[in-house]
Amino acid sequence: MGTFDERVARAFPGDTISKRLAGTSADLGRVPRYVAEYILAQMTAKHGGSEAAGLHDAEEFLHTFSPRTEDTTMLRHCLTTARELQVLDLLSVEVDVATGHHWASVRCLGSERLRIDPALAGRHRGTMYGGQWGMCSIAYRPGDPDGDIGGKAYPAVVTAFVPVQTSPSDIERFRSARAEFTTDEWADLLVTSAGLNPVHLGAGELGWRRRLLFLTRLVPLVERNVNLVELGPKQTGKTFTLRNSSPHAFVLSGGRSTPANLFVNLRTGQPGIIGMKKAVVFDEVGRVQLGDQDATVSILKDYMQSGQFARGRDTYTSDAGIVFVGNIEMDGATPSAGYPHLFQALAPALQDTALLDRVHGFLPGWEMPKIGTDSIASTVGLISDYLAEMMNLLREESFESVYQRVVGNRAYCDGMTGRDETAVARVARGLLKLMFPGGDISDTGRADSVLLLAAEMRQRVHNQLVVMDPGEFRPRRIGFEGLEGEEPADFQMARRRGLSRHDAKLNVRPDVGEITGLVVVLNRLNEVVGGDVQIIEASTFAGSVGLEIIGTYDRSMKDSARAAYNYVRNNARELHIRPDALRERHISIHMLSVATPRQGPSAGLAFVIAIISALSGYPVVPALAVTGEVSMHGKVTAVGGIPQKITGAKIHGRKRVILPRENQRDLAAMDPADRDGLEIVLVDTVVEALSHAIQPSLREPAGSDPRSVIDTA
Repeated sequence: MGTFDERVARAFPGDTISKRLAGTSADLGRVPRYVAEYILAQMTAKHGGSEAAGLHDAEEFLHTFSPRTEDTTMLRHCLTTARELQVLDLLSVEVDVATGHHWASVRCLGSERLRIDPALAGRHRGTMYGGQWGMCSIAYRPGDPDGDIGGKAYPAVVTAFVPVQTSPSDIERFRSARAEFTTDEWADLLVTSAGLNPVHLGAGELGWRRRLLFLTRLVPLVERNVNLVELGPKQTGKTFTLRNSSPHAFVLSGGRSTPANLFVNLRTGQPGIIGMKKAVVFDEVGRVQLGDQDATVSILKDYMQSGQFARGRDTYTSDAGIVFVGNIEMDGATPSAGYPHLFQALAPALQDTALLDRVHGFLPGWEMPKIGTDSIASTVGLISDYLAEMMNLLREESFESVYQRVVGNRAYCDGMTGRDETAVARVARGLLKLMFPGGDISDTGRADSVLLLAAEMRQRVHNQLVVMDPGEFRPRRIGFEGLEGEEPADFQMARRRGLSRHDAKLNVRPDVGEITGLVVVLNRLNEVVGGDVQIIEASTFAGSVGLEIIGTYDRSMKDSARAAYNYVRNNARELHIRPDALRERHISIHMLSVATPRQGPSAGLAFVIAIISALSGYPVVPALAVTGEVSMHGKVTAVGGIPQKITGAKIHGRKRVILPRENQRDLAAMDPADRDGLEIVLVDTVVEALSHAIQPSLREPAGSDPRSVIDTA
């Protein structure tokens, strides 16, 4: 079989290169990596495969023809004195519809307008889609009558252009070559081809996860209209990957963007970047400035939702993905706890929840290792430009049938919105195109991990939105029933941020219908790993009689809430509730912080207290947490995980904890120091618990409070 490098070269004859060569020369760094690798491959082939000779010629070529930023004035001098100039640069062409003139520009000459023959531009259409790299021959012809346009002289003209980018290739050869590699080998080949040493990402399941995260950066290049956010520490390659992987990506680095340069210039009719590229990257997104801010954000929201935008009287369509990339402060391995929400790292104008709800995935850049000299790819990989063209061809394919085969009979989780489903599908389809370009799923385990990651990417977006606007966005699980993975650490962090306002409020001020339940947290092996709080909100309003449960996907919790409702309804008189109260009011229960797997029913008592508080209008005492189930006869029964739940109560600042008396033995087995600062109340019945939970207690008259449904007769 030969070495892995030999297998790669054999599977892709003529389309591979030693990545070590591409990363060792300063001269090759003058141009994007996909351009440098194309030139290096051509030069190496010219010398019969000699890498040393190919590298020498590539360096000489770039040193001679690739200008530096500071060369602009000197190049203008050379053009006007020698009357001709040859440069390797990005050639861009605009068309003036009013006059029919075609105007070219190259970066090395600044804003200088160059004439170009329409036929020449037409042969190289990439020049009209944001620009194309190639060898430009420019002539200087003062006095040329063709250069007199509108009474102004334009003596410089592009006379020839030779592109240095791969032409569209045979996608079927690419698909068939995939069969020569295992899924893990193919992932390593893609990572290498994009410029990173896969060894840098580690081994085992952690290494696989990092490979998928890295490849997620490429998804906007292979799937239409995918919007991503990536935040992480510096030097993790957030922008490097897209900038150097494809000519179809465009990077805006912390500058000023306007509707004209992003969408369409209304004065000239010239399409903006979003209309010409496949992925538009807002780099250093914390410093992005938007001209005509309200209009730009409004158009972005429309575009990120539908792929369409309106400018003037017209509506335009594009399939470019929007990618927000930026740095974030860290506390060790996780984002700083100083952020109220992680989207605070974005520019203020972009911290719009309606806009961010249109983001399909939030990539945790903090999980990626920093890039050093040993992180750059050093083995044989696909020429970057060849891979870019393969991704561009795959971008035209749906892959919906492949996605549905991987999903199988799994249903989306309850409560997911259409945006959630679209987000998961787009990110998953992009990764499936990269990993299984032929559509043949040879590794179902790896394919399932693609679904898990796509769901996680969208879940992370939603978690931050819940923190930013808990009134608009309610907690929900995003993914597939029966397919759950290990929960990332930042999910719990997001919940804690989202609960912080509630924690502060519930610890100092009594509130009607709002109570803290205690739960245990499980890992994917169903092992207890800690305790946490679950805030339960109950409210009542006139309308159809019944119970509504919002924000939970756990069946046992739903069953527990319904049992609590039935208990209150069947025992209204004993609880001093007016008999007609439940016949007049609709009850809504909202669950906050329900994304973590939890152990069985244990919140029945909390549901009962919340419902009675909402019905009575009397608040729950501050800094209270409860756990326990309730029988139909009003007995409070034992639950598990008492030590972990008490720890969870202390972490969240609760001062009084109500437990079932049946759990007294569990309490006695604890170290007394573990419950220091807590008032532990043991109860046998619901009525007894209510006397410790509601202010004023049910033993006191309700007075003349018009909200009260307490029967004091």
